[in-house]
Amino acid sequence: MNHYLRSKQPQVSDSDIDEIEKVYSITFPSAYREFLKVHNGGHPEGKSKLMVHGIFYSIADVPTSLSCAIYERDSDHLIPIGESGNEDQILFDFEDGSIWHLGKKISSSFEDFVEDYLSPI
Repeated sequence: MNHYLRSKQPQVSDSDIDEIEKVYSITFPSAYREFLKVHNGGHPEGKSKLMVHGIFYSIADVPTSLSCAIYERDSDHLIPIGESGNEDQILFDFEDGSIWHLGKKISSSFEDFVEDYLSPI
């Protein structure tokens, strides 16, 4: 996976991700698991189509962590994985694997989302 983000968080392992999935009874797609292992959250490098000042949540004990976002979510199947920069959350639908932003589906998979929205412009 290409490195699209700057991150200062420590790397995470499969067991770290397994724990999040177990606690919240969810299953992340393999592409998102790999993304977490490579980046563990962070800010986009340069400008991207969706995020200029956004952040992806990390697996860490901080207020912007993935665990906090999942715990505080408003939906049973949409999980916040980041923010676009205006505190507008980027959501992963773990029922069908799609990515949502501002109330609409923007990608059918996490892989498409990375390709379409995180690649530098």
